[in-house]
Amino acid sequence: MKIKCKECGELVIEGDVKSVTKENGGTRTIFDTGIEKPLGTILKNNSGNPKDWTGLCSECQKLQNPPKVKK
Repeated sequence: MKIKCKECGELVIEGDVKSVTKENGGTRTIFDTGIEKPLGTILKNNSGNPKDWTGLCSECQKLQNPPKVKK
């Protein structure tokens, strides 16, 4: 599964959706990326389902939040 930037469509991270058994019973869904680091931010949209998540690449983050200049 790939999570892409919601602004420009660039790939933010790629991984697999897996079901993991909890210690107290039941299962939960996780997004396993291995050791790869994302190329931006993953936006979970208040959802525990990784299929609903989007991302924001580092370039679009810089455009939305320009660095503050100290005076």
